[in-house]
Amino acid sequence: FLKQLPDTSKLTEDFLKDLTEGSTDLVVHSWKDLPTAPKTETMIIATLPRADQRDLLLMKKSAVGSAEVNIFSSSPRREYNLTKCLPELFSWKTSKINFLPVRGNVQTRVKKWKDEPNVHGLVVAKAAMDRLLNATQEEFQETRSFLRSAFRDDNWMVLPLSENPTAAAQGALAVEIKSDRQDLIQLFRKINHTMTFEAVSVEREILQQYGGGCHQKIGISVLPKKYGAVVSLRGLTDQGEKLFRWDLERQKLAPKLAGEDLISFPSEMIKRSAISAAAENLTKVSGKEKALGLWISRAEAWVPNAPDAIIWTAGLQTWRKLAAQGVWVNGTNDGLGEAEDTLTTELVGQNVKWYKLTHQKSDGPSQMEKIITYEIKSEEETPSDLIREILASKRAKMFFWKSTTQFERIKVHFDKVGVKMEDHFHACGPGSTREFLAQQNLSAEKIFVFLNETEWRTKCQM
Repeated sequence: FLKQLPDTSKLTEDFLKDLTEGSTDLVVHSWKDLPTAPKTETMIIATLPRADQRDLLLMKKSAVGSAEVNIFSSSPRREYNLTKCLPELFSWKTSKINFLPVRGNVQTRVKKWKDEPNVHGLVVAKAAMDRLLNATQEEFQETRSFLRSAFRDDNWMVLPLSENPTAAAQGALAVEIKSDRQDLIQLFRKINHTMTFEAVSVEREILQQYGGGCHQKIGISVLPKKYGAVVSLRGLTDQGEKLFRWDLERQKLAPKLAGEDLISFPSEMIKRSAISAAAENLTKVSGKEKALGLWISRAEAWVPNAPDAIIWTAGLQTWRKLAAQGVWVNGTNDGLGEAEDTLTTELVGQNVKWYKLTHQKSDGPSQMEKIITYEIKSEEETPSDLIREILASKRAKMFFWKSTTQFERIKVHFDKVGVKMEDHFHACGPGSTREFLAQQNLSAEKIFVFLNETEWRTKCQM
């Protein structure tokens, strides 16, 4: 079993000897394979922009409906985290997930997965798969064709970092040199991708707090954003401590307020219902592109019996709702917003044309073409009892907005009674609502970004 093998850091000792003895100038590593303990004789001087750090699950279509699912992966981290979350992400109910060890490079593992009838799934690093799928060299042509057939013939999903943070530094390359090589230090600092370097350094520092090592059941991912750094930490330490963190490190601290000062409005205040022309609208675009991609921000946007497509959700809540309806979802933006770079036109070797399923009054900015599949009721139908209660209490100091539509509907009622939005603090998720609030007549100092409503209440409540 791979779990009994020494850490992968043992494999780098020969390279370290070459560097310290001066027989080589530099070594380029997969950064996640390096030990987290600091060195004195050598140093990591640079990295390139990070590849997609997430894990990728390949699943045979024949596995659909299986009560017990067998998955190839030798990673204790993946086994611990995915055993918990996969049952809710699958499009059918499964009672047990077994993880089985597997060895070899990516193409070898894919072949073993294909050939073994009793193994349903395989988990690999998406960065490694992407590099092979997009390789242009002639020597990789056979491998590229073989791997692309796996995505064409079977199911796949890009696993969410909020539930399955990856190995520290996964997807990043590290340039290691001898510490006294001032000539190389100056040279490589010019090409170093600072954002990746800083994020990976934080990941490794956090992992080191729990002992480091590639055999730990700990995943840690740091995603640098304009509004702060998103940190995902999940796992189990050797001492039995359960780790869970999905939050945002920000420079601007939110005000501490009493619980009754924090107001969020129920989603039910905005009624959504499917339109009769939803299926027809969707049919108009199906089959026109090499790969059809559908972005789903809310489960209400889904159209039953939709054409074959890559299904991507705004967040995990929508993913789980669609999975419960028997829909295989390929990935999510983890609630981080439509503008995330996860919606690439090139995805697992396929050219994708993305469409956003949305409502008839959607007029916010979007890089995708829109398909109208549901409608929302007008602001006149929004219940006003809660509005009157909030205004009467005079305690509302900060609002959490779930959507731009919700903000616009509530603002209509506030305007009627002379309540000014600019007199209050405002909070929202990191997606399009954040961009929308920034365009309103609101002070930037009164707008705060949180990953979700739970984090907002935790960080703002006294």
